[in-house]
Amino acid sequence: MREVFLPPYYKEKIFNKLQRLTQGNKSVEKYVQEMEVTLMKADQEETPMATMTRFLNGLNREIQDMIGDAPLQDF
Repeated sequence: MREVFLPPYYKEKIFNKLQRLTQGNKSVEKYVQEMEVTLMKADQEETPMATMTRFLNGLNREIQDMIGDAPLQDF
């Protein structure tokens, strides 16, 4: 159904959005929601570790610093 109703560039546009997604001035909760929706739209298969790394790298620097160097499996 996606192939019929979505323009050919849609998947590329969503994937690019996912690559650039950061928290910015959003709350962490809103950032999580936006990431979840964008991941679903992108229909990308990636490991949970890759998703967690993508998420952590998009957080604001102050929050990244609070998290520190904790192993990803702790999340």
